[in-house]
Amino acid sequence: MNEITKNKNKNQKQTTVVNTWNGKTYLMNELGVEIVRLFRQGLKSKTIAQVIESRLDTIGIQANFDLQTETDKIVNNLIKGGFTPINTRILTSDDDTPPLIFLQIDISWACNLRCKHCYLSNTLKEQHHPKADFHPLSSSEWKRVIDQALEMNVPKMSVLGGEPMLSDMFFDLSKYASDKGFRLYTTTNGILVTPEKAKDFRDAGYRDIDVSLDGATVEEHEFLRGKNTFNKTIRGIENLVAAGVEVKVACVLHKKNSRNLPAFFNLGKQLGVKHIYLNSILPGGEGQEIFDDISLTTDDWKEILKVVDTWNASGNTPRVFAEPRFIFDRIHAKEEVSDQAQVYSGCKGGKRELTLTPDGYAIACSLFSNEKRFYTSNIREKTLKEIWKEDYWVNEFRKINKSNLCSDCQNCKYVDKCIGGCHASALLKTGSLYNKDPKCDIRF
Repeated sequence: MNEITKNKNKNQKQTTVVNTWNGKTYLMNELGVEIVRLFRQGLKSKTIAQVIESRLDTIGIQANFDLQTETDKIVNNLIKGGFTPINTRILTSDDDTPPLIFLQIDISWACNLRCKHCYLSNTLKEQHHPKADFHPLSSSEWKRVIDQALEMNVPKMSVLGGEPMLSDMFFDLSKYASDKGFRLYTTTNGILVTPEKAKDFRDAGYRDIDVSLDGATVEEHEFLRGKNTFNKTIRGIENLVAAGVEVKVACVLHKKNSRNLPAFFNLGKQLGVKHIYLNSILPGGEGQEIFDDISLTTDDWKEILKVVDTWNASGNTPRVFAEPRFIFDRIHAKEEVSDQAQVYSGCKGGKRELTLTPDGYAIACSLFSNEKRFYTSNIREKTLKEIWKEDYWVNEFRKINKSNLCSDCQNCKYVDKCIGGCHASALLKTGSLYNKDPKCDIRF
């Protein structure tokens, strides 16, 4: 996605368009918002362009581009993204604070695994220490959080752990949020998913579930996840599929499991998985210890993407998605909706997303959960709206833009497409939010 360069007022408020069914979001400027508003009324592309042309002076846009072509492009991409007049929401805030789009509530950090790359490793140790000063939120407190998110028109919520199924509150809170209209997300390692629990996911309002599976073989999966986990995870996936819950496999890709991808994709096909997502290992928690040793390079990802493209081009299921890394022609091709109507703001932390820890602390990025120096606001002391507007680290993330990034990023021709990448990773690896993402190996 390119940040728009034409007709862009630096002080304009940014508005987010959300598909309430599949959770897809686009950040739009004034032109994009006008097109979407008319799209929601059920108007066709030709009529939308005609109406906007008659209102150009009113909405302050100078159309030095072909308005009909641009409108066709935006409407077609909205339809391709599953947007309809019924499921499309336009979110904006009443001040300069951007709307909160995605709230992650970590209701418990208890887990039945000890993954090598877990970013919560230190918190788990501290939480279970005999002298730990740890006071998790109760079910009633979490429900108040959910109510506050509803008041803020937050459309998407993730109920997570640890392993979320270990919390007695998980299904009750999920059902509570689903009944309020939130698009729900969660991730499980699948080990505890019996046929009965799979139905509980469905009944709690989950349309799909992310399950962590890291390869087609015992060795590949258990390198990070631990012994005797592979077959149990496979059974969990089978139980979810049998219960009618769509499964999206989340795979952490690294040097130990990236050479056998066709077999991995075929396993997903046999299991009835809908999507597979290939993600990088991140330098948080235990991940810092192994990041440099097993992290893939951009050249590695280029080869991986060739395998992914071959699989997807054949019409196979599951559909496979791989992060574009810093291969910018793919970012342009896969994420852009419109140069004229869409805005790209980089990392979502503090700009669109927020995480709450089990004891109520607000975290701009979940990678920071492992370190208490990032705990500057608590939901027991402030409302969700106050935290979203005032929290120190949330606002530090919002300050980041291409003009104050490190010189490497400022001098990079792709800066509009990534805005420095993952700022949390940059801080954890280099000590500064403003340095480039450590996964970027573009050199100058």
